[in-house]
Amino acid sequence: MTWEQFEHDVLTCIADSNDNTKMVATATQAYTEELRAGNITQAEYQELLRDLQSQLAISDNMAEMQAKERLNTAINGLITLASFV
Repeated sequence: MTWEQFEHDVLTCIADSNDNTKMVATATQAYTEELRAGNITQAEYQELLRDLQSQLAISDNMAEMQAKERLNTAINGLITLASFV
């Protein structure tokens, strides 16, 4: 199997996943094409991939915070309801 085929298979598999994963797959593919075309250096390519990692971590943290906020709102609602009983 060639590197290009492996990369294609991985990106195809990833593209069938959630929105963040699709974004990473699309961006990775675009960055790889830019690298192959000579439009960016290997160092720039690595930096762009590290930035994707950071974006995913931020996105995961935001989703976790949103879930906690919804839970907190629900608990506060239950506390308010319980005070009327």
